[in-house]
Amino acid sequence: MTNGLSLSESESKTLLSSHGVPFGVESVVRTPDEASLWAKNHRGPFVVKANGAKLTHKSERGLVRLGLAGEQEVLGAAQAILERITPEDGEVTLTVAEMTLGNRELIVGAMRDDSLGACVLIGAGGIFAEQLNDVAIRQFPVDESDVRDMVSELRIREVLGRARHCAPLDLTALTSLAKSLSAVMVDDHIESIDLNPVIVRDDGSICAVDALVTTGQARRGAVGSWGTNIDLDPLFNPKGVCVVGASTHPGKFGFVALHNLIASGYNGRVIAVGRGAESYLGAETYTDVDDMPSDVVDAAFICTPRDGNEELLRKLSAKGVRTAFVATAGYREADEDGAKAERSLIDEAIRLGMTVAGPNGQGLVSTPSKMCLQIVAPYPPRGRIGIASQSGNFVSTWMNLAKSRNVGVSRALSVGNAPHVGVPEVLEYLAGDTETTVALCYLEDLSRAQDFLDAAKTMVSTKPVVVVKGGTTRQGAKAASSHTGSLAGDSGVHRGVPPIWDHRVRNGG
Repeated sequence: MTNGLSLSESESKTLLSSHGVPFGVESVVRTPDEASLWAKNHRGPFVVKANGAKLTHKSERGLVRLGLAGEQEVLGAAQAILERITPEDGEVTLTVAEMTLGNRELIVGAMRDDSLGACVLIGAGGIFAEQLNDVAIRQFPVDESDVRDMVSELRIREVLGRARHCAPLDLTALTSLAKSLSAVMVDDHIESIDLNPVIVRDDGSICAVDALVTTGQARRGAVGSWGTNIDLDPLFNPKGVCVVGASTHPGKFGFVALHNLIASGYNGRVIAVGRGAESYLGAETYTDVDDMPSDVVDAAFICTPRDGNEELLRKLSAKGVRTAFVATAGYREADEDGAKAERSLIDEAIRLGMTVAGPNGQGLVSTPSKMCLQIVAPYPPRGRIGIASQSGNFVSTWMNLAKSRNVGVSRALSVGNAPHVGVPEVLEYLAGDTETTVALCYLEDLSRAQDFLDAAKTMVSTKPVVVVKGGTTRQGAKAASSHTGSLAGDSGVHRGVPPIWDHRVRNGG
């Protein structure tokens, strides 16, 4: 199978039918006469469609004709369709089929999400699929209970039940279809499968009418740093802290972070490293990390320029520092050079056996250690709520609320770009933290959805997890076609995560 290819409808159906996907009675022919002859020996009404690997918007171009009464109408429709074909369409054949009748339509598909892996999608289908965007998503594998839950989430669920002369949707048949798609997705080259529409007949049975399979490079999983050398305890409960990049200017990160650390009442050893003054806020001060005593601090807060931070990690490690929070910006969020610098920084941290949070982050709070180590002011009262966030501003907002309403917080960390320590690692720490009884998470994306689900599942067995998901609205251009990818993209997959999580927890899976 060629990488980066959209299979033609007939090629897609051949592949899918070999795995048990139900299609109607049809045939691929090359000429209008062959189409007419086929219709003569079959039962109408009929459908005639153009068939080609480059034809993905057939209805819009008038390349689909429905409800044809007999062989002469089939002949005329086939001729009219071929007249609309252009040289850019490549090789084109015709599909002629007995028309599947039913008043209810679904879209059923599969996609390979970067973070969740292979997923199934079920939703309102036909020409209104994109407009309604009424879908439910789950990870494979699924069983009939999963499919029943998915259907129950749809706004069109009542239409799929018993109504007048129509029997309810056959959930067993729909489950079988989903399992067939799962079998196809075992091939890592398959990117997505679109069955739209899947007709629900009046007796409740289903039949797929159109199919599109897209392929791509086989995915072997991203190679990342997550989960390597992660030890957050020295960060949340350090015996000593050094602020590197200390400043006397109240507007600089190096001043604010040091001030907040001292003002919060932290009783461990505090060291300031800077070159502009003899002393910073009365803290023990050195002009270079090389001058610091060894093994007296095990956490560092870094707010120095990007280009020197890799060397700085080496110096800190040599002094016994085991963890660091890098507040410095200008990494992956800035440009390609920043992305390379970020990758190199974390590779060096892993080599040194250090845990690095950030970069481009706000900082952290640990009230059991009386520690406010961040570049913003709010420091909440001590309590039992642990916070993990992909947004520093949300951490600030929550801690301001905690202060104003006297609600206690145990730990809080804004993960920044999170190439090493992300929300999943913070959740893993909070799950075993005796100071925390509930976790509050803010997610802007789920690029590591499976890691997050695994960490959340572990935690919710003993402690509640409350998740706030940002970015759930879609702005900008409309999708070009009613396919699984456009329906599941954006926040669609994310909307599928809470029920996935809930299912996995309820069933211990």
